[in-house]
Parts: sequence; C-alpha cells; structure tokens
Amino acid sequence: MTQLLLDDRLAPITSDIGFLETDVETAVAAYLEWQDHIRIRHTRVTVEGTLEDLLSRLLPLQAGAKTRSLWVPTVGGWTAYFDNGSDGPDPFPPMSFLAGQLGRQGLRAAAVVDTMDEQTRRGRYGASILEVYGSLQEDGSNTVRSICGAHDGDRWTFEAFGEVLPFENPSRYEARRAQDRFPIELLDDYLHALGVHAFDSAFYAPDRRAVLLERRRRF
Repeated sequence: MTQLLLDDRLAPITSDIGFLETDVETAVAAYLEWQDHIRIRHTRVTVEGTLEDLLSRLLPLQAGAKTRSLWVPTVGGWTAYFDNGSDGPDPFPPMSFLAGQLGRQGLRAAAVVDTMDEQTRRGRYGASILEVYGSLQEDGSNTVRSICGAHDGDRWTFEAFGEVLPFENPSRYEARRAQDRFPIELLDDYLHALGVHAFDSAFYAPDRRAVLLERRRRF
C-alpha cells in the first residue's frame, strides 16, 4: 500500500493537493493578481522549516471560506498548493484558473484511505482523484482529464472523462469492484508519470522555504 504524505499525520491538510507546473514566484504572483482583481487582499510571508513545520502554519483549520494558503516549491519544477479548509484543501479553483491563465499544466491529487466504520460512523470515506487542467477549451472548461474513484457515503463510484493520457492503464478501470478501478497506488503511478511525487516529503521545499498567504480581514 502506498504511504501517504507524512504518513497522513497532517490529514486532512495533505489529503487534497494542488500542483501548478511553474515556479513558486510565478504561481503566487498570478494568484495575487487574480485575487486583487476580485478585490480580495492577502498578506504574504516567507516561512521556513521542515515540510511538517511549513504545513503546520496553516493551523487552525477553517470551516467555510479558506483564509490561508501555502505555496511550496518542489524539486520537480512544480509548485504545490495547500490551504486551511477544515474538510481538506480545495485546489480546484486556483489550479484550474491559473493553469488557464498561465498556459501551464495544473493538477489536483486527492488521496484518502477509507477508514469509515459504518457502525460507529467514525472515520473517513475513501477517495482517489486525479484532475489535469490546461488551457481554456471551446466549451469554457479547462479540465483536460478527470479520474475519480470515491465513496460517496452510500457506495463506491468510479468516473472518468476527458482525453485518455498516454501513460494510463484503462484496463484497470474494468475491475469488478468500483473501489479497485482507481486505487491510490495507481494514482501515485500516474503522478510519477507527470513528474510529481506527491506522497514523498523529499519532493517538497528543497530550500526549506514556502510562501504563506493570509486573507486580510475586512472591517
């Protein structure tokens, strides 16, 4: 079984990660320009430490609107995105928008081990999700590919749409059980093919630095 990032100690912060195929300064500048355009202001600070230290700067987690985001450089030329959502980050809006604006590839990678105990209703429903974003298409969308295996609270489901990527193994999607069609191990293989080692802490913050953005309060 694939070991999740930091052994999943900081879940849900590490359960849903965004990646943008550009350096951290370009990513942060484009994000702040977008936010300024919609009249949302942020403070910016450079933070230092181990990956666990950096991610801990997002605490406490926030229900509703996200108030802090962490932008982490990687050894592979991608910038990773995390935020302080109490149910886990929501990388879709920034990664999708910035991929379209910059003409760069964006990703969403979600990995949650299914630990839900139906008797006690404790635990988390499992999920394995990969979304790939690119330039804006004619239909107004820029989701190039989406593959999702998830428990929706009732049962396991599997969905995939968009152009099949060269490294995919579509025969895996024919497994009898929906939860076996896109396991986390296969998600990890696909991410490696894209040059992303999402579950390896050594992939992140090679200089032990990241950028923390915090949304300013309105008075």
